[in-house]
Amino acid sequence: MELLLYILFLCFLALMFSSLLSNQKKKIQSNKRIERKLDQLIDLLEKEKMRK
Repeated sequence: MELLLYILFLCFLALMFSSLLSNQKKKIQSNKRIERKLDQLIDLLEKEKMRK
């Protein structure tokens, strides 16, 4: 019985860890998208500055 509880606890920990990693991966992808958009805006601003 104790072994079953131990295995169940390990599965729960693995599930929580997996969930945290998944959330972290989503945040990283979102940050990369934001970074790309900011780079594009900076490029546009630099082009506008050069035109003036």
